[in-house]
Amino acid sequence: MLVVVILALVAGFSGSYYMGTYKKESLRTSAKALLLMGKFARMYAIEQGRTCQLRLDGVGKRFYLVGPVFDVSSQTKKQKSIRNPYCRKKILGDGIEFEFVDIAPALGESEAALDDNNCIHFYPDGSCDSAVVQMGNGRHSMTALFSSAYAKITVFEGVADDIEDTLRLIDLDAAD
Repeated sequence: MLVVVILALVAGFSGSYYMGTYKKESLRTSAKALLLMGKFARMYAIEQGRTCQLRLDGVGKRFYLVGPVFDVSSQTKKQKSIRNPYCRKKILGDGIEFEFVDIAPALGESEAALDDNNCIHFYPDGSCDSAVVQMGNGRHSMTALFSSAYAKITVFEGVADDIEDTLRLIDLDAAD
């Protein structure tokens, strides 16, 4: 009887440890997907010579890239979700949500007023809006920092408060 109780306790502890590790890895995967989509957005904006947007949908718990596409039938430009082998809509993992989003438009408030405030714009000159995006699962958090000058994206483990002043600072003499 004692052996069965000990085995049950060991199984219970290892199961909870496994679930905690799984949730943390799911969060890391979502943060890495945001990083890669941001890098693709920068490359896409430069190659196309047009501004594109990385949209963060907190309600649908997803993020995706939107860019201008020429519609042949109506002969107009439309904003459309970009979908190709390198870029698709990403849904956050189970229990993961955007905990904090702070976007500072690179071109001033005029362009930001036209769009949803949960869009990070990437420009043809290789820059983007400054942004801090924190996602988490209640226990763990990952924060993505988008630097406006050259659209460098960095992902940190932890909350946005740990890096709060880094968003507004740009050190042009720093070596990378």
